Amino acid sequence: MNRNAPPAAAPSDAGGQGRAGRAETALLRAVLHILFGVWGLSVREVAPILGGVPLRTLFHWREHPEIAAIDTVLRHRLSSLLALHKALRRIHPDAAGQREWLRAPDTDGRTPVELLTDGRTRDIRFLRDRARSGTHEDEGAR
Repeated sequence: MNRNAPPAAAPSDAGGQGRAGRAETALLRAVLHILFGVWGLSVREVAPILGGVPLRTLFHWREHPEIAAIDTVLRHRLSSLLALHKALRRIHPDAAGQREWLRAPDTDGRTPVELLTDGRTRDIRFLRDRARSGTHEDEGAR
């Protein structure tokens, strides 16, 4: 037994899945850095954005992303969040500008963070498209 190895994921954390591969671990690391570091979101905001991840699991992932069980749904969500970040970087290269965009209400009075915390992947794609177009208004049905 290697005492320096990170702890194995508990069955409730892993959902019966295996550990993440290198590419998945890198993707999770990058997205966690964006959510917490660049966008300055709280743990309570990030958990639903990642699909309703339990807080305990999220804390484990922050310390040891390699133990995360990343299924197809989570992989798609992580990829969509990375695409949203890329779109936001084009209109706001600095973290402060991205944070401001994420916290500014649209014409309906909702902020992008509020949409993201609803936990729907279609909202991530909607916001990515909004950022790509350089707008901040609610331009149609999500």
